[in-house]
Amino acid sequence: MNPQGSVPGFMQCATCFAPAVAGILATIEDTVVIIHSPTGCAASFGDINRQYRKKFPKGNGILPNARLVNTNLVESDLVCGIDDKLEKAIEESIRRF
Repeated sequence: MNPQGSVPGFMQCATCFAPAVAGILATIEDTVVIIHSPTGCAASFGDINRQYRKKFPKGNGILPNARLVNTNLVESDLVCGIDDKLEKAIEESIRRF
């Protein structure tokens, strides 16, 4: 037990604030949000995009998508280095958007 009376441990279902932060960042004009993580962390891209599109008027029927990119890290990336994937994601984002 720690001084607060709780037992330190691991919690699998802790709230992740990354989707909320990515959603806010996506609203900045000409911004690309790169989630440098495993692909599971990008599972909320659909929700982020849905929230992003709410800020646009629906009059013309064409709503832009948020600019969201994920580097899809895997275990071997963590062992061998993750800088290359982030650099490639940045280069691809510049090329694409």
